[in-house]
Amino acid sequence: IIALAIGSFEANGVRIYPKTNNGSFRLDLGSLNEAIEVEIHDPAGRIVYKAAHPNQGLIDIELQTATGVYFVTLRKESGELLREKIIIE
Repeated sequence: IIALAIGSFEANGVRIYPKTNNGSFRLDLGSLNEAIEVEIHDPAGRIVYKAAHPNQGLIDIELQTATGVYFVTLRKESGELLREKIIIE
């Protein structure tokens, strides 16, 4: 059994803003210098966005989805997961 810890964005120098938005938001990867995979899930666990991003500092995301709470997950090359909640109004 392999247990993967889920870290916070802030603890890894990653920011997401605005957290409450209309489907348009930015991920600031700060000093995170590795390729990542971004997944966004709705509360039922359905993937509404998935993309691999090479080593880049800022990622702009545009979602065309229903209002509600969504979960942004970053998967680092090391396998570490970072997770944060956003609200789409």
